[in-house]
Amino acid sequence: DADCEPDTLIIEYARDKWLYEYGLRRASGVLAQTVKQQQLLRDNYGVDSEVAKLVVARDRSDSTFHERNIDALWVSNIRRLKRPDLLLRLAGEVPDASFHIVGGIGAGERDCFEETRTQAQQLENVTFHGPLSFRDATALFGRTRVFVNTSDVEGFPNTYLQAGATGTPVVAFFDPDGLIAREGLGIAVKTLDEMQAAVTKLLRSEGEWNAASARCKAFFEREYAEDLVLKPYISAIQDAQLAKATRARRTGHRGSVVMVGPALGVRGGVSAVERALIESAPESVPIRHVATMVEGPKWLKLVQFVRALFSIALRLRRHDLVHIHFASGASRRRKMLIARFALAR
Repeated sequence: DADCEPDTLIIEYARDKWLYEYGLRRASGVLAQTVKQQQLLRDNYGVDSEVAKLVVARDRSDSTFHERNIDALWVSNIRRLKRPDLLLRLAGEVPDASFHIVGGIGAGERDCFEETRTQAQQLENVTFHGPLSFRDATALFGRTRVFVNTSDVEGFPNTYLQAGATGTPVVAFFDPDGLIAREGLGIAVKTLDEMQAAVTKLLRSEGEWNAASARCKAFFEREYAEDLVLKPYISAIQDAQLAKATRARRTGHRGSVVMVGPALGVRGGVSAVERALIESAPESVPIRHVATMVEGPKWLKLVQFVRALFSIALRLRRHDLVHIHFASGASRRRKMLIARFALAR
């Protein structure tokens, strides 16, 4: 939600905020994660958008309550606004439950990361994993009874979908569009005391947990079928392509798309979205993918980035739509260069 309000943008420099607003107002199409975000974009930027659900790996788990050996799981970048301190307080209040913490260092948040790790190591019922790959973190959901979110600020967390896919009820302060409460996907709370009561309730009542777990799985299967989730993404690309094609008929130029982002084989949610869009795009929408990041040593990543810049520069004039995917942990300077190259067209 912070991306939809000028006063809460998590962007440090004024020039970067200007660039963000410049691109937002000139985008061919804008997709929001929730109805609330849709309204905020309209109110704060005068931008209309369509609500699009997140694409998530479909890693189901049929593990029963007793087969799961993690009572409560917390997954996020470790930043102060994500409130890992509250999770540690919760663990201290429920000493007979096991808590697992997963997360890497948020930008400029090394102190928070080290504080969280140190305090976690002092609690016997807390396991601190630190950063894990998307695949390894997802595997933990299938072993978990309750997923806990303590964040002050969110959009629509991928972790809620990972929980839903594995039948793991969610206990959280943040409830996007009232979804958790409305669909019974866990328990939405407002205070730490309520969170403690909710976690305890689900851990001590197998019947309550089974019912919530079943609702999570049913909701995920019903609302996050691949065709349904991809529809607004494909429609946005097709609409942009149609607008370009209309102009192309006057100039004789055939439109196409250049998609910029991590290599398709890189592990993580961004690459998964790229692959899904490319595989599902109709033949009338030719897509040329340019990889800006690969897995490997720093020198290899730098070489790939320079190659990508040249490739983008050569293709900008020959493609009608530039579709950029950024991973949250990517270099800020590299993001800025890529964005400015795209705007230069």
